[in-house]
Amino acid sequence: MLGRNKWSLKRRAGPAPAPGPNDPLATPSPEFDERAYLERNPDVAAKVEATPGMSAWRYFVEQGWLENRIGAPRSLYEDIRRRKNHEIDQILPPSFLRKRIHGADDTETFEQAGRAIAADVFKYLDRAGGSGPEFRVLDFGVGCARVLRPLQDLIGSASTPREGMEWYGCDIDGQAIAWCQTYLSSRAKFVVNETMPPSPFPDRSFDFVYSISIFTHLPEAMQFAWLKEINRVLKPGAVAVISTHSFGAPRKRKEERLIARGFHHGGGKGAEGLPDFYQTSYHTREYIEREWSKHVSVETFVERGVNSDQNLVLCRRLS
Repeated sequence: MLGRNKWSLKRRAGPAPAPGPNDPLATPSPEFDERAYLERNPDVAAKVEATPGMSAWRYFVEQGWLENRIGAPRSLYEDIRRRKNHEIDQILPPSFLRKRIHGADDTETFEQAGRAIAADVFKYLDRAGGSGPEFRVLDFGVGCARVLRPLQDLIGSASTPREGMEWYGCDIDGQAIAWCQTYLSSRAKFVVNETMPPSPFPDRSFDFVYSISIFTHLPEAMQFAWLKEINRVLKPGAVAVISTHSFGAPRKRKEERLIARGFHHGGGKGAEGLPDFYQTSYHTREYIEREWSKHVSVETFVERGVNSDQNLVLCRRLS
């Protein structure tokens, strides 16, 4: 637990550190019956007696809530768990992960971009047909949750928030997934996927899939393979939001030929910690409508629809 001492039975008894003046857990909850808790947990009673400054409530909020002990209401366990998870949830990813995902490690632009992208993705959530507790969302290429966290917060603060959504994130970056699993496990289930399909998800698993700054870096054969995979895991009526790069204005004849073909992969510096194939990819709208439609149903193309930078492609499952 961050910022708190974790008490151990092997720890030599000494004065318990006093809670900070602004600690919301310093005052016992009205739901907590200290006498009943100590009676049901005699080893805790012995520890409280042996440790100056310790109390049953202090033990409960520092360690007891993790041990699932008897003697306290289940609702109180859940309340403490939410508070503790909120503390952990405020932690930002380390600088090397921010730079790998965002291209820069400063926290301000990392968070600004995440919020802006989440707002753009949020606009299309209602295009998905599902609702209720079976509504499942996948962040394909979640990284260190730059978009997932603000998107969840945006949904939660909406005038008509969705309840009981299930969230998943996958990525080839094992370090990013390990960080998410450590700090964001209360928000979503995070898994590592291989560089090529299949993903670990069953057919028709998700109502809404979004993939930001992933197909902007894949070689052609790999993008087709993952489009097929996204199509596989979409439920009927579900949607996928995918971002792409546009070509710039051609400056050489070779660039004109690439634009005429509609796709180019290569260039850029890649990203430290990611495979060599992770280069920059460019798509024309015509290419997407012609080639992607062989693997998913392309419904909408919005130029610069993601953070006023990348294009937004809305896809559905092929019938």
